[in-house]
Amino acid sequence: MKKTALALFIVFGLVNLNTLQAQTSVYFCQQTDTFGYSSGSTHTSDIAFERCINLGGNSPAPVYFTSKKGYGAIAEGTTKSGKKVIGIVAGNQNLSNAIIMAEKECRERGGQKISVKNWWKDEAKSF
Repeated sequence: MKKTALALFIVFGLVNLNTLQAQTSVYFCQQTDTFGYSSGSTHTSDIAFERCINLGGNSPAPVYFTSKKGYGAIAEGTTKSGKKVIGIVAGNQNLSNAIIMAEKECRERGGQKISVKNWWKDEAKSF
């Protein structure tokens, strides 16, 4: 009985370690300039991937994740050559800072004509 209980504890412990997810995840598809994000869920990575696909992405790649709660923002701009770039911030203490930081990150990546496309406040239990 003790061996069975120990085995179940080890198996469930490993499952829990393997299912740890980010608090916020963002996927971006360079071929279609599409992004998908998710926050406050136990499956943010899966949801962000699926949102990117549903919005037209064909090979999304993870570009951002954090385990911090708080405000987040995604800013979008275009480089001089016409390529879309995004700036992402999450887990910030206030919305104004999240927006400013996302715009700054987008600018640092060469973005011009920057606009904030999404923002959120993640108050969900940390995962």
